[in-house]
Amino acid sequence: MNDKKILSCFKIFVFIAVLLSSILVVDSLATQNENNELINVYGALAIIEIYGNDDFDPTIWNKDGKSDGTSCYPWILDDYEFKDVRYGIIIAGVDDYFIIRNCSFKNTEDEGISMGNTKNGLICNNTFEACGGGIVLSGMALSCTSNNRICDNTFEGCGKGILLKDVEESNYIYSNYFLKNGVGIAAADTSHIYIYSNLMVFDNISIYFNVFVKHSTISYNTIGNSTSDGIRLERSSWNEISRNNFENNTEYGVKLINSSCNDITQNNFYGNNLYGEPQGYDDLNTTSWSRNYWNDLLTDDSYIIDGPGGNKDYTPSKERIDIGTIDCSCVCDRCDCPVPTSSPGLIFSISSITMLALCVYIKRKKFN
Repeated sequence: MNDKKILSCFKIFVFIAVLLSSILVVDSLATQNENNELINVYGALAIIEIYGNDDFDPTIWNKDGKSDGTSCYPWILDDYEFKDVRYGIIIAGVDDYFIIRNCSFKNTEDEGISMGNTKNGLICNNTFEACGGGIVLSGMALSCTSNNRICDNTFEGCGKGILLKDVEESNYIYSNYFLKNGVGIAAADTSHIYIYSNLMVFDNISIYFNVFVKHSTISYNTIGNSTSDGIRLERSSWNEISRNNFENNTEYGVKLINSSCNDITQNNFYGNNLYGEPQGYDDLNTTSWSRNYWNDLLTDDSYIIDGPGGNKDYTPSKERIDIGTIDCSCVCDRCDCPVPTSSPGLIFSISSITMLALCVYIKRKKFN
């Protein structure tokens, strides 16, 4: 009889253990090891998948213990490593505020971070290394997104550092470092991108606008030593390229192909195009080239732009231009809430009430 009771208890114990382990596995797509690396538990497409605001897991996205997805208390993913996986993070259909910071993405087969139909993201102070083995892949991809900021990240050896496609208004890319990528920043079917104060060196092409990129601004960047062009625009119009340094790019500092109505002004061109003299190329004649500095300027009157468009910079600068800076500091803890301050009137009122209560208490004590 005792043996049967023992056997029954053992069966119940095993059942509960199996049930608890199943719940723990189903509860999360990812866990972490002692090195703070997120590990794919049961073969999801990405280590972290977010398909809506409700998918933010507070056990992972709550670095400060206060996160709720608002601008004051955004979801925060901090200090994780993603490596040797297909995707690191997929985020789609989100308008909660969130931050991905201090993370490492290495040897991802496709994107380190893939974002679609997503707003209010801040991607800062991360490293993307060897993400995407081919030129069509990318370290980070944004599609149908708006109001996101990408700053203070390092992109090294990726097929594309950042790929933007079908991107809408107000996405900012600033203060990042790009090194030896196939393309540093690539965009298509996109508008209103603001690319500021990035350092981009030894990429194949640092910035490539390919097909219907418009109303975007590229300013205050240093672009050098590309193995092809520094910036290339194809079928892209109404963009501004101003106050950048283009130095020692193997081909053109800026090359326009079938692109109209752009404004290229107040840039420094120094030592670009190792195969010929002109440092800029334009095959149409509707873009304005003006007030740029060319280190190989032969005459004060104008500088000839290469290509069948027959363009010239008619107002070249005789001296190197101080491109200046823009205030685009990267703050990795988006908190827009006012800091509460003490009101003297409130302090006085509270003190008065406290003193009155104390006096009443003392009087009652005496009478008792």
